[in-house]
Amino acid sequence: MKKYLPIILPIVALALVAFLGMRWYRSREVSDLQTPEVASSAPIVPLKDANREALENLRRGIGDYEAVNLNATGQNAHGEVRYQFQGDQVLFSVNANLPTDSEEVYHAFVKTAEDDTWRDLGSLELNKGGLLISDSLPKAQLPITIEIRHDEQVVLTGTINAPEQ
Repeated sequence: MKKYLPIILPIVALALVAFLGMRWYRSREVSDLQTPEVASSAPIVPLKDANREALENLRRGIGDYEAVNLNATGQNAHGEVRYQFQGDQVLFSVNANLPTDSEEVYHAFVKTAEDDTWRDLGSLELNKGGLLISDSLPKAQLPITIEIRHDEQVVLTGTINAPEQ
């Protein structure tokens, strides 16, 4: 056995490298990916670079923005919605301080003046300043009502009103 070990070990190592290389190459092919169910109903509009930068500044609390406090519904929670108008868009960032465990997930929902149904924006991400989520909507859809939910329970709620003219 000692006589064949210097031959068998490199062959096994090369076979392992070849196998992992083939797996990596196959994973690069994106042709058979399907559109997620959430994205299939909502139009995806890419943000302009200026909007993307302004949205990142809102997340950090930098720059000139307006804020609306979120109203808590019975839990030890508080938060705010930072927003600013840019062109025909309203950019907003929800910052919430909520009790979290590794298993708890909070989702943000939006209801606009045009549509009376709640639309899921996604789950809030844990960040240094709390739980965050950002998005943008057309200014024509104001007022916007935002709810933060844990399962089906509404934890925080707030409204962004149309700008005064």
